[in-house]
Amino acid sequence: MSATEVKDRVAGPPAHPVTREHQILPPRWSDWFWRHARRVVVSVIGGTLLLLGVVGLFLPVLQGWLTIFGGLALLATEFAWARWVLKRARDQFNHVVDLARNGMGGNPQPKSPPDATPPK
Repeated sequence: MSATEVKDRVAGPPAHPVTREHQILPPRWSDWFWRHARRVVVSVIGGTLLLLGVVGLFLPVLQGWLTIFGGLALLATEFAWARWVLKRARDQFNHVVDLARNGMGGNPQPKSPPDATPPK
């Protein structure tokens, strides 16, 4: 066995896996770059969906609310404010669904039982 083979066995595997992005930039710069690049892409696409949703509220071509919630869901992967808005919207939606199921008035009046005598 040569000296280089012994040295390679003792050194073991490299400390940091070499991937394509790490060949372009040093590891700390690469992590920073990809994290911020993802944030910028999510911001642009999510913001565009949000604006298209607002426009879609006034135009019959686009599905406004669906696009707004899709944009908020995408933005919520990166931003806390979007998670908060999405949670509030979900709570309001559940509240409206409960009102629709239980009636708009507080406690609905119980229905009187039908007359027990059969009609003649």
